[in-house]
Amino acid sequence: MNHKKTIVALFATVGLIGLITEIRAEVVTGSEKNVSFEAANITGSGRRVNIHRVPITDVFTGKTDYYDLVLEYKPKGRKDQWETPGDFKFRIAEWRKFQFPNIPVTQIVPGRYVDQTKRCIYNLEGPTLIQDRWLYTLKGEGNSFSAQIISGPAVGHPDIGEREIAAFLPSTYVWGMVITEIYSYCGAIWNSWEHGNIVGLRRNGNNLSIGLFSDGEDDFTTPLASDSLTLIEDE
Repeated sequence: MNHKKTIVALFATVGLIGLITEIRAEVVTGSEKNVSFEAANITGSGRRVNIHRVPITDVFTGKTDYYDLVLEYKPKGRKDQWETPGDFKFRIAEWRKFQFPNIPVTQIVPGRYVDQTKRCIYNLEGPTLIQDRWLYTLKGEGNSFSAQIISGPAVGHPDIGEREIAAFLPSTYVWGMVITEIYSYCGAIWNSWEHGNIVGLRRNGNNLSIGLFSDGEDDFTTPLASDSLTLIEDE
């Protein structure tokens, strides 16, 4: 039995009300699939029910796939019979497999960082998913420095992907751009790090290396300046 038939069979067996109120997964009779609607996000829109990221698990292999579907509430029989809930039925109006983006989100670790002088503190915030990339923000604490960092290759990058240098930037960095307008920085990250300049981040254990790859309107493939930040452990 395929996944679509599995969900149809489950609706036919227990009904929509049972699905919404049930709080445990259920193996569909006649299949090897376990459907967990309680783990999905269910919303309503008119006579449609939108169900996002329904986990369907093979009970033998343990492999789980996720699906988005839209159920439409439709009448059945003659119009003069539309008086009770039994006079209506649900049909699957839309159906697609949900694909999680294959992005190494652990490449850089959000948290509070200190520079080598032990005086300058930076907060790496995020991530937030935008399309198929992760968005981070690196902000100075007590200084105005701020940079927007977006995961994935430089080519196609929302901020720097159109620059000529993008195809030549190394894949060993996560790329971003300085977004500070007022220059009041700290330590090695100084006023030469201007708005619109390219920055690259890469992680080495609890250390975060940040490099400046621009000078004015000129971009470079190697850092012109850099700083090493260390993750501050929970106190």
